[in-house]
Amino acid sequence: MKKLESLIGSAPSAGKVAYLGPLFGSKRVAAFQGCDVFVCPSHTENFGVVVGEALACGKPVIATQSVPWPELQEYDCGWWVPDTHADLKEALLAAVQTSDQQLTDMGERGRKLIEAKFLWPSVARQMAETYTWLLGAGQRPAWVDVA
Repeated sequence: MKKLESLIGSAPSAGKVAYLGPLFGSKRVAAFQGCDVFVCPSHTENFGVVVGEALACGKPVIATQSVPWPELQEYDCGWWVPDTHADLKEALLAAVQTSDQQLTDMGERGRKLIEAKFLWPSVARQMAETYTWLLGAGQRPAWVDVA
């Protein structure tokens, strides 16, 4: 982490970027609420809960495609880019050039995505539909892949 902190301190954006370390509870929510865009570059990620948390806070997200969130593009609530420096740089530049209103709109679409797909009422409905299908009393849900 010392190398990362050194790079941040010596970059042209010094003073605009900070390494905060782990955040929990209200400090974590405040950090999401205080940012314009949440960036999650990763080489390996099994889900990327932080992406959902940022979206739930109404923030657009930039994530590399190692983070399985294609909904960022599908719902126009962020950028889902290949895991390369060039693609991440391009997404960062696009975000910086996006108006405040557009970022707000993207964040709102992301919040609605979370409400529609990931909150308990939606998850419970999906589980009920899946079990109904498994019991032979309904059609196969669209989210069940039987390849």
